[in-house]
Amino acid sequence: MYGTIVELDRKSACGVIRPDDGSPDIHISAEEFVTSGLKAAQSGERVFFAEDMDTQGNKHADHIVPVALMCRGNHRSTVY
Repeated sequence: MYGTIVELDRKSACGVIRPDDGSPDIHISAEEFVTSGLKAAQSGERVFFAEDMDTQGNKHADHIVPVALMCRGNHRSTVY
């Protein structure tokens, strides 16, 4: 799923992503903020993410990857 970081609080290491598909904004947990390498991310940055649910039934973003990093990948898999 694609979206844009609309809120980022570095002190509490959490934030909010607005999904491109118009679904409700989704929370970025403090744990995911660290494991996804979002320390350098900024509000307005486009990201790819998975939607997950915690044990209390609250949705949150998981496996967050800035779109800019996805474009730098290995292109050997291109079929000609």
